[in-house]
Amino acid sequence: MASLEKRGNSYRAVCWLRGKRFNITLGTDDPEDAESLCTRVEHRLRLLARGDLSLPEGARLESWLLSDGKLSQQIVQPSSDAPKTLHDLFEHYFTSLPPGANEKSTLGSMQTHRKHLESILGKRLPLDHLTTVKLQEYVNRRAKHDGRYGGKVTPITIRKAIITLRVAWRWGRDRGYVAGEFPGRNLRYPKGKEKPPFMTYSEIERVTKAMSDVAAEEYWDAMFLAVPEIEEMLAHVQKSAIQPFVHPMIAFAAFTGARRSEVLRAMTTDVDFEGGIITIRERKRRHDQVTTRRVPIHPKLSTILKQWLEVHPGGPHLFCQGEEVFRSKTRSRTTGHTAANRPTSLSGRLATVQVRRRPEPGPITPDEASDHLKRALAGSKWEVMRGYHTLRHSFISNAAAAGVDERMLDQWTGHTTEIRKRYLHLLPTKQKSAILAVFGRK
Repeated sequence: MASLEKRGNSYRAVCWLRGKRFNITLGTDDPEDAESLCTRVEHRLRLLARGDLSLPEGARLESWLLSDGKLSQQIVQPSSDAPKTLHDLFEHYFTSLPPGANEKSTLGSMQTHRKHLESILGKRLPLDHLTTVKLQEYVNRRAKHDGRYGGKVTPITIRKAIITLRVAWRWGRDRGYVAGEFPGRNLRYPKGKEKPPFMTYSEIERVTKAMSDVAAEEYWDAMFLAVPEIEEMLAHVQKSAIQPFVHPMIAFAAFTGARRSEVLRAMTTDVDFEGGIITIRERKRRHDQVTTRRVPIHPKLSTILKQWLEVHPGGPHLFCQGEEVFRSKTRSRTTGHTAANRPTSLSGRLATVQVRRRPEPGPITPDEASDHLKRALAGSKWEVMRGYHTLRHSFISNAAAAGVDERMLDQWTGHTTEIRKRYLHLLPTKQKSAILAVFGRK
């Protein structure tokens, strides 16, 4: 009924059913895995031959056998212009996305997952060869790659890549490009490592004292700032920032818990000083529409924003570049300066320089926001801060420590119950006071 055959570096099952021969690519170079798969395929073939199982209408026999015979719904036959390879599927999917459908950072992550999937599985992998075995092969091989902190790639990262492929597959299935359910069920991932809990600057400094810089990176990613530390950091930024929008922009993130993308989307009309409310424009909570949430304005933030609006360069965005920015790639007064092989004479150096058309005040880009934060913190104790999300961690942590109701905190930050768990911890001093209250001070 079925026998094992090796072709090149991979195995296939040579099958016979009702006098007809066909082959099933097993997608593995491991002889034990191949033998196990072949045995299972042969068992289902016997059941099919005896009539104990029946092939669902429209199902492809090879895919049905490799899916443990679980494909029961009618399969949509792929259209004639359907993508044939893994690369084609991704090209069709990403090309179809309308502008603004996903956050720029989300699309960037998905493209990174695509790169790894195509690298390991192959750009030219036929879609009808994309099986559970092939996906398990990806999981196993990716798990051996080096990660960010000196260890291996985390199971969460690997799972996100599989999810990216599943999203593209389901999109293609709904349009008749691919047939059948995504073969990603029952994949086995390596055991993950729990992330460090969020800790204060002093805690991390103490814990990582004997660690290498690489090992300590993971802990600095989990840093949150207590309220006095936030005030100290903001005071430093106010003195060191090059551009006038930097301090109010970072303060906005610190006092509202807004994500970087939400800070950059803020409009001047979103700040209601009289009502004491800031409206945050979201994109992560709902995939089908832009939503908003409202956060009360702290008096300190109100003062900072009012001072910023007095020198605001104009335009609808709350945080924006002025018309002209010294040495900016897009907003400097002149362009065309030569960096390499510069002429020795002044006239030669100025020969290619042109006066740039003055741009209108424009919004800050994500890269500009991150760059200005790094520049403002460079050389200080705060340069270990891992971007704007540290301020979001800090806002949520301090609110939780102050006893803010979880429902109100969710409303301020746009969180769901599943996301809340890791954030709802207390400051170390609060924990000590709490345990003393339970068991007494002696």
